[in-house]
Amino acid sequence: MHRKLIVAAAVLAVSLTAAASASAQTTPVPLSFNHFVLDTPATPYAQVVSPSTQPLTITADVDMSTGQFTVQPSDFSAPTDHFTQPLPGSVTIALASPATGQVDPTTGAVTLDADFTATVTLNGDGSCVKTTGPLTLSTAATTPLPGTAFPAGTTGVVTGTGAFGAGWSTLAPGTGTACGLVDPATAGKGGIWISRNISPATALASITPKLSVKAPKRSTVKRGKVAKVKVTLANTGASDTKSVKVCLAAKKPLSPTRSCKTVKKPAKGSKHTMTFKVKTKKAKVRSYKLKLTATGLKAKTVTLKIKK
Repeated sequence: MHRKLIVAAAVLAVSLTAAASASAQTTPVPLSFNHFVLDTPATPYAQVVSPSTQPLTITADVDMSTGQFTVQPSDFSAPTDHFTQPLPGSVTIALASPATGQVDPTTGAVTLDADFTATVTLNGDGSCVKTTGPLTLSTAATTPLPGTAFPAGTTGVVTGTGAFGAGWSTLAPGTGTACGLVDPATAGKGGIWISRNISPATALASITPKLSVKAPKRSTVKRGKVAKVKVTLANTGASDTKSVKVCLAAKKPLSPTRSCKTVKKPAKGSKHTMTFKVKTKKAKVRSYKLKLTATGLKAKTVTLKIKK
């Protein structure tokens, strides 16, 4: 054989051996998830998959040496979800094209680059096919619900507890006879969230602020003096929140009849104490009811007793 042909044959043989070796590193890994959330303005945190339904199953072809994996559309299987609100119908979610991702066994972090389609069928009105466009689902996600890294180790993502997701600002118009109804209902922020053994309620609680307002139920002051009502606003939840207006209202002859203070974006774990002053110069000697309100909270009553 000519020397150049011998060299070429040797190079080809080495290339084929390397390719075969690389191919041998790719292993089909079956995955199962018992929570799959589709979040849209019309279906906030809707559970396409829950422990009471069939699971979401994914078979990933994983390169064990790098942690990179691929998921073919035929290897992504989510059960059809049937709903009654805002209109009766169903939705089926699938991959529009092969998805790729990365698993880090040292940290349990996962990313998944995917493009999803949702076929929404409205009973009697036809269907609408919506696409998400390219998304990167991640265990580091903060929307639509927070992600959680799986346990470290080669089996962490296979059997352990964790979650990954991605949000979008809005969805593009769909195609189909029912899109006139579906498009307006799904326009706006949303996302997809997938988990094993973490419920949407638990995930939501981990990012929900928890506000409370406290004040003495009774307060006493001499007639003609200025009563001081101390109020405390607390955020004992897991995240910061928007500004909160706290108000104290009184009826004449007390004054002012309404006084408000604003706490700008109370941070998680914070407490804010404020003092409201109530003038009693024209009031009679008796008890008065003051109304304490705060944005998003139930009103409370403070009894102000005026004595001689």
